[in-house]
Amino acid sequence: MRHLWVPLLLCLACPVSAQQPDTTYFTRAFLRMTTRLAADTSLPADLRSRMAELDLDSLDVALFARLDDSAAVTLMRAFSATLAHVTEEVCAAFVGLSPELAGAGFEHAVHGLDSATTDTWVEVFERALRSQADTGVELRIASETETQAAVVGIVGRLESADRQRMMAAVVAPNSADRCWAARVLFNGLAGLPAGEAGPLVRAMFHEGVPESKAVPPTPPRR
Repeated sequence: MRHLWVPLLLCLACPVSAQQPDTTYFTRAFLRMTTRLAADTSLPADLRSRMAELDLDSLDVALFARLDDSAAVTLMRAFSATLAHVTEEVCAAFVGLSPELAGAGFEHAVHGLDSATTDTWVEVFERALRSQADTGVELRIASETETQAAVVGIVGRLESADRQRMMAAVVAPNSADRCWAARVLFNGLAGLPAGEAGPLVRAMFHEGVPESKAVPPTPPRR
């Protein structure tokens, strides 16, 4: 069931469709954040120089691979709030079920978000960008077994009818069920303790990150 959230995560890096939504508030908040980071001399010069080139179209999900535990939970809460906000049509595009909106991307998701959720996204992006300067910090990444166990735990806490619906979303997904499943999974991850959520979230975004930055799970004591 892990694959249910992968297309959604990757869509952050998708190009937007030809019809641009109005994301004025988000764009302004994002620009203020990158301008502030560009002037922060505590950050490496190469990182600061990249700030001028960043916009909503150039976001890369690999940024989230080094979020610390508390920031990882904040990210999941931002995802949950966003998924609760978007229409089923946009949600379907995010989880790969709507060819008409393929590549709708992040800008469509944040269109019309409340200011609190928008501010949360900007906070997460700032923490993600700052984390690029902390490459010497070791952050544990959940194993495939841990990730599967977490998903099973989230599903196992559902009522019987909801567990059946989750199975249907895996076996024969339709737009409504798969959007619902994505919302359930992100809500479940957002509700985990930070120490559990952090390694799981980093595992989601770990693909493409140099292996030297990966920290395997601590082996169980015998």
